[in-house]
Amino acid sequence: MSLGQELPPESVDEELREYLTRRFIDIDTLLGAASKFPERKQMPYKPQIGDIHYFGDPVDHDYDDIIIQKGWWGFTATLVPGVGIWLNLSAQPAYGGVESLDLVALPDITTTPQVVPASQGSIVFPQGVVQDFANDGIEVEVLGVFAISWTLSILCNELNSSRSFVLQLYDATDDTVLLNTVVTVGRNVGGANTSSTFLLNMSVLRINDLFQMRLVTNGDTFSSVSLNTYSLVVFRVDSVRIG
Repeated sequence: MSLGQELPPESVDEELREYLTRRFIDIDTLLGAASKFPERKQMPYKPQIGDIHYFGDPVDHDYDDIIIQKGWWGFTATLVPGVGIWLNLSAQPAYGGVESLDLVALPDITTTPQVVPASQGSIVFPQGVVQDFANDGIEVEVLGVFAISWTLSILCNELNSSRSFVLQLYDATDDTVLLNTVVTVGRNVGGANTSSTFLLNMSVLRINDLFQMRLVTNGDTFSSVSLNTYSLVVFRVDSVRIG
């Protein structure tokens, strides 16, 4: 039973009973309002450290660029006048990936890029990430800063000289190479192992795009290629925004 439904004792006289009933209702109303955060229509003019605000969908409001999603945000520090640190208290977790754990024969690695194949998702229950292994990639559904990690192990022919190939992070949706990593294979070495991690700001320009890894060379050729193991994993790492 809420305080507003509570009745004063019958032993209290009628006038006092009416007064107490009104006060109970008023107190119950105030307590209910104190637990609600009204949606802000614009950025606060001078936020104070410790303030918590509920922001709606940025698409529908004229917020600063730091508010990247709806939810609760807390103001934690002022750096200089007009610039502070906001903590995203409603940061949606996001993680997932694709992988290939079986030995798979690949075409020769040449100057023509080829997509690294994936055969399954990395985890059973991803969050905010589509494990699109049918298309050999992942799609991130959440705005924010993400760590993207990959590991790759391949077998290939040996050659009496060193060679190199390039591992590319590729946005297949807008046909853009986001990162090139050069992998050197030494003389008379029949394979390569590589891994790396870097940060990517998942803006509205990249959200829901298909990300793949590609193999290509700048002129060398690798034959008798087999994919030993491969994984491409992404997970969200941000919660603090400055602006």
